[in-house]
Amino acid sequence: MANPMADAFLNQIELFLVGALDLQEAETLRAHLASGCASCQRALAETARMLRALPAAWLSATASPAAVAPPAMKQRLLHSIKNDLPVTAPPEHQVWKNWPDQSSQVSSLAALLTVPANEGMWEETGINGITTKRLFVDKKNDSVTMLVRMPPGASYPRHHHGGVEQCYVLEGDIRVGDLVFHAGDYQCAVADSIHGVQSTENGCLLFIISSLHDEVLAA
Repeated sequence: MANPMADAFLNQIELFLVGALDLQEAETLRAHLASGCASCQRALAETARMLRALPAAWLSATASPAAVAPPAMKQRLLHSIKNDLPVTAPPEHQVWKNWPDQSSQVSSLAALLTVPANEGMWEETGINGITTKRLFVDKKNDSVTMLVRMPPGASYPRHHHGGVEQCYVLEGDIRVGDLVFHAGDYQCAVADSIHGVQSTENGCLLFIISSLHDEVLAA
């Protein structure tokens, strides 16, 4: 049975890639792609391949002058067409940036915030099956406390730290460069530092305290 919602998103793929969607439409489509819709992701890849076969000058001339999609998306697409590189829509991996502030819940000494092990929601980050569970968000102090689960073989891209990041390995293994951490190991990254790709061979569960202003970097 046809899915009218999915069909609507499919009809927006071409406009999205050439930057002709308005900001709200583009953000909605990005969220849909990040949700893992296989048909839309296939359409995205197929449309990107077709666009790569077109002259870059044509694409620039036909893109809507009123488009307000992020300039980085247009530049990435044009670069891809020129160099025959694959194009994917970058989902917002850092879902914790949208979590609500909870500092008011523990604003007094008597207040306690409890997250039982069997409660709370694991959320998809949109990258390699990695999921995260919110524990505490303190926007005033630019801090988020969370659990991060990475399945076997998964990796998380390079990123810039907006503040201090603390990571404690609860289960499994995680590699950063030449270093491999296991359960019980701890690492602290200072503000304004850059973390290389983090990968895991057997999967891992991490306890992380980090800034809400970290940024994923291009490969």
